[in-house]
Amino acid sequence: MGIHLIANPASGRGRAGKRLPGLLDRLRRAGIAFECHVTGRAGQAREWAASLSRGGAEIVAAVGGDGTIHEVANGLFGSETALAVIPAGTGNDLARTLRVRTEDAAIRALCEGKRKRIDVGRAEDRIFVNVAGTGFDAEVAQTVNAERFLKGTPAYIRAVFVNLCFFRPQAITLTLDGQERQETAMLVAVANARSYGGGMRVAPEASMEDGLFDICLVQAVSRAEFARAFPRVFWGTHTTHPKVRMYRAREAEIRAESPWPVLADGEIVGLTPARFAIVPKALDVIAPGDEGRETKCESVF
Repeated sequence: MGIHLIANPASGRGRAGKRLPGLLDRLRRAGIAFECHVTGRAGQAREWAASLSRGGAEIVAAVGGDGTIHEVANGLFGSETALAVIPAGTGNDLARTLRVRTEDAAIRALCEGKRKRIDVGRAEDRIFVNVAGTGFDAEVAQTVNAERFLKGTPAYIRAVFVNLCFFRPQAITLTLDGQERQETAMLVAVANARSYGGGMRVAPEASMEDGLFDICLVQAVSRAEFARAFPRVFWGTHTTHPKVRMYRAREAEIRAESPWPVLADGEIVGLTPARFAIVPKALDVIAPGDEGRETKCESVF
């Protein structure tokens, strides 16, 4: 029972590990009873989350980035255990969506937050909470994951321009709820939530509660035009560009002329062809309470 933390000390280029002792002290001073589990290898967060949910844990809080959240969410999928987020990663996009972008906000959510049931996406044998897809954005994710020095938005921006030098669009078949479309594309993003890549609002109208994906397809465009238009994604205004197509669907399938890597919550999970399906109301998350609500935490802020 109770609250369990699953912390990935490698998240955020090691930032999570450095911050962990101070975080645990703040949680204790806030009067929060918890157990902490620190991962030591890939896949361990998923295993622990599944085990804790089977043991009746009420809340499992992921301390890390979207990759850590991805693992924990996969472990909790199908259970009654709620996912909480304490952001300490590179992108922290689910934290943005849930309005827990800071450690303070995350602690307050644990103290006074409420459960909220959200949709998730299924990509083959795993689920994702934010965004999946393929093409240029997946190539960028590979570069970001290998980055040793930068973190957050600067890491993504650098990776965009590095990959732009050699990336080539290609012919794809995009099937949405059984209807095929032939395109020459730069990327296809299948969004359950609004943003990925450290705040890029690829699907600004997406909702995690409507039972639908928002799908962003970027058609073939010159490097110069892509570079000019790219900053618009941070405001979500790229959707009006003539080479951008936005769709909504419950299921999506992407087949590419040559295999492209497939991205899910910032992690590379395979190659095209890829199939995605929405799973409505499939995961409990802890979201902040109403603005101005009196905190139940001790004064640690």
